[in-house]
Amino acid sequence: MRGPTILLYHRIGEERFDPWAMTVSSENFADQMNWLAKHRTVMPLVDFADAHRREAIPEDAVAITFDDGYACNARVAAQILTRMRLPATVFLSVEPIERGGEFWWDELQRIVMDFRHDRLSLKGERIELGPRQAKDADWAPASPPRTSRQKAFKAIWSRLQQATAERRETLMGDLRAQTDQSGPSDPLKRPMTSAEIRSANTTLQFGSHALTHSSLPALTSSAKAREIQQSRDRVEALTGICPTSFAYPFGDADKECESLVEEAGYTSACVTGERAVATGSRLFALPRKGVGNFGADGLADLLGKA
Repeated sequence: MRGPTILLYHRIGEERFDPWAMTVSSENFADQMNWLAKHRTVMPLVDFADAHRREAIPEDAVAITFDDGYACNARVAAQILTRMRLPATVFLSVEPIERGGEFWWDELQRIVMDFRHDRLSLKGERIELGPRQAKDADWAPASPPRTSRQKAFKAIWSRLQQATAERRETLMGDLRAQTDQSGPSDPLKRPMTSAEIRSANTTLQFGSHALTHSSLPALTSSAKAREIQQSRDRVEALTGICPTSFAYPFGDADKECESLVEEAGYTSACVTGERAVATGSRLFALPRKGVGNFGADGLADLLGKA
């Protein structure tokens, strides 16, 4: 259905292993942006949210957002957006960016899919992987796991996704200790560096995606507050500009999270929801629509062609 819409992207590039539809090719992204420039009113997220607050948002308004802070956003997406003069907001997951390396889910994929033995141990629990297969690397968006390694990956991912940051790092450390791998195989699947963030400041705006990319409703009240409040100062340290927008990791939020985000000084926040922004959409729980790896026609269908 047509209406003001916030679009959600993660990374721009080529990816065969994409169960959560996180990747859009550069060709399709350019095609989508060209269509948006011609057919929609593309606004910076801060202006979009303010217009929504004032009940003065255009029916065809679109805001472009990226979660996590992948390096490909600064290198590939920013070039396309600059060429087409379109604004976008990147929500930075602070501690993975400060630390460097990989996001934990990408590292987990590499560990499970490339491990040369048939099983891993996770804090004494034996995880059966089975032998490596060529089709382990092929996982289409929204499809179930097909191979034994894909099933193992999903099981471990689900366990880590609901863990605290400290517990998750302990479990990841246990997995790392069993491997002989080092560093990401794809440099564009790593987080942005501070230098890349600063260089993209003229094209991209930046918001907070919390400190550790943990599911906030699963945390204590004090841990939620730390993730929300401290990430604002640390995004400012990375970018040189105090962020005004927040995106909940995994799109997970509750009323306490919304209150804490408002109290921290942000002016809006995004969840997921796969729907347009409506009159009754809460300013600190604005829904977004995830964008798939399709061209302009697919985006037109997603937004409503009329």
